[in-house]
Amino acid sequence: SYETLKNKEKESLLSIILKYNNLFMLRYLIEYHHIKINQILEDDLVYSLNYTAIHSKIDEFQFLIQYGANPFLKNGENQDTINYAMIYSDYSFLEYLYNMKISDLCFKGKYLFDLVTNKKGYEIFIKLIREKKIELNIVNSKNETLLMKACQSNNYELINILINYGISPMLKDENNNTAIHHCCIHNSINALNVLLQKFYYSSLENLMKVLSLGNINDDTPLHLSSKLGHLEIVQKILVYSLIYEKNKNIRFKSKGEFLPIHYAII
Repeated sequence: SYETLKNKEKESLLSIILKYNNLFMLRYLIEYHHIKINQILEDDLVYSLNYTAIHSKIDEFQFLIQYGANPFLKNGENQDTINYAMIYSDYSFLEYLYNMKISDLCFKGKYLFDLVTNKKGYEIFIKLIREKKIELNIVNSKNETLLMKACQSNNYELINILINYGISPMLKDENNNTAIHHCCIHNSINALNVLLQKFYYSSLENLMKVLSLGNINDDTPLHLSSKLGHLEIVQKILVYSLIYEKNKNIRFKSKGEFLPIHYAII
């Protein structure tokens, strides 16, 4: 059948049609051969509608929606089309979603945690904030804030906005990691730089406080970055700590009395 037909690269017929923007053939298969548009394309992960979101294909997305494609259908990774749109789509596709009737379902809760990782979604996020259409003070199942997720993906352009609109960089997740800890874990140097500058110009005391905070393993940001070998992060933290009375208020030791230099050597 057309639904199981694949080429040598194991691409399904439907995925090829979507790839080359062939709406005529897509209509032909749907109307005359009743092909299932909510079928899996490849590897039991990507539905046809998800493909259009990943590649920001607005015309194909709109076409499939008109024929009954379900944007909230979960795949094998428990992801739906809106998840993929938030993570991968460009501004034009996100703006199209924003103007749809289902927009209230798209820009909320778990989807926002995907959107803050998308550097192409910066403008739409600003629009949502300014029009007060989203709740910023939310956490996910790991007690992570939107700011922490932005730090994980090094989405530094969004960090200032999130802080300015009230998300505290001092909050901790389930493992007592702050936003700065997340920068250290994910080697997000640009995000870290924005956070450190934010603290530096607002409260040097708070900067020293957050750099001295330990997580569930009592690791400070300096310990984490040293353990992981993220040398640029280590250097950046040391530069800011040196500004503040030659490190005297930076806590160097963690559980077991290990210094960051110990981890760096190991």
